[in-house]
Amino acid sequence: AGVAASNLVLSVPGATGPKFLDAAMMPAPAATASTTSGWAVFFEVPPGVIALGQAATATVTLEMASSAVGASAVTIADVKVTDGAPPSLPTNVSFTQQVFPIFTNRGCVACHSGGGPGKDLGGLMLDGGANLAYKELTQEDPTRANITMPEKSLVLTMPSAESPSDVHPNVTFTGPSDPDYIKILVWLREGAKLN
Repeated sequence: AGVAASNLVLSVPGATGPKFLDAAMMPAPAATASTTSGWAVFFEVPPGVIALGQAATATVTLEMASSAVGASAVTIADVKVTDGAPPSLPTNVSFTQQVFPIFTNRGCVACHSGGGPGKDLGGLMLDGGANLAYKELTQEDPTRANITMPEKSLVLTMPSAESPSDVHPNVTFTGPSDPDYIKILVWLREGAKLN
């Protein structure tokens, strides 16, 4: 209870909300924060994969795995709310120094290499150094590193926990609060530069 609407950000075009339900699970049109029910509702969410964003002035930390939203369907997602603002986001994220090492440390390169199944399944090659990986992410397929809608970038959505799961064989990022997910997201928001 008491999570202000300003903390709940769903950055998808056309979505409206949040609206809140009262303790009896009835609409609370005058509510500007969650009630004891804990329910917040968004309307007109387009189909696709979504996750709650974090407001710049957030007073709580939100953790939610990405969720698939179907057309003309109701989707229910669990969000863990913790008191206190989220940790500050990194700035000036370097692809070569901070993003590219994530692919080795998380095992992405082993799969997305010349002989790995990731090359065949997703057509993505991450071996061969930072310059080649950068080209694969930013030039070969614009949906891999989407700078206009960073949260929709395949480099974030494919290896993230989703329900229902996508074709990616494992979960690399448990959600949008994963530190490596955040580094890649900030790199995308900063223009996906080769720096």
